[in-house]
Amino acid sequence: MKRTIQILLALAIFVFIIVFSAFSANAASPDPAAPQDSELPPDIFDEHCDGGASCPGRAFLDMPPAEHWAHLPIDWALTRHITAGTGPSSFSPELGCTRAQAVTFLWRAAGSPTPQSGSCPFLDVPADAYYRSAVIWAKEQGITSGSSEVSFSPDAVCQRAQIITFLWRAKGSPIPESDSLPFRDVSESAYYRDAVAWAIQHHVTTGTSSVSFSPGATCTRAQIVTFLYQANRAG
Repeated sequence: MKRTIQILLALAIFVFIIVFSAFSANAASPDPAAPQDSELPPDIFDEHCDGGASCPGRAFLDMPPAEHWAHLPIDWALTRHITAGTGPSSFSPELGCTRAQAVTFLWRAAGSPTPQSGSCPFLDVPADAYYRSAVIWAKEQGITSGSSEVSFSPDAVCQRAQIITFLWRAKGSPIPESDSLPFRDVSESAYYRDAVAWAIQHHVTTGTSSVSFSPGATCTRAQIVTFLYQANRAG
């Protein structure tokens, strides 16, 4: 009987060691769908990513190839916790962004600063909305004034002109070096003209063609993280 107990005890210890080792290995391995370490050198993604095992977006089945213009910006956005994708295996680069998402991405890119006030003037921004702090911060910083005095329209699609203007205002609304633009669809009186001129000069965007910016087009997730990435590089 004593011999049997010793054998069973040894087996129990062996099983425990195996299970503990497996658990420790899994715990040490980061979730491939989650954003990775954000403490990276600012220019880490100036280098080419081959889309291999070290690629932050490797888990996304719809991740653009390494040579695609949005690949490095998506990597950057993931590592800085600006977005974690739309699912464990999807980033949805062509999905349009809402105004709430756009402001939240911008807020996270700025370090998720705490707003000075806890009150929000917009009646369509619920108290428990994930984007509430981002909207309050953006209003305080003069980045947006909402779609009216009492509404922000969080679920409305964010147009390319709007996100470029948000970015420009977040940078302090700098006066562009030149007012000259190659885009035929950006009028002289457009509220976003200076923002687009600034964005062109700092390589935040090159437009949708050599002569068009498509200001009224919906800004996609791939486009918005690219705008943020390029604006971050511009300083």
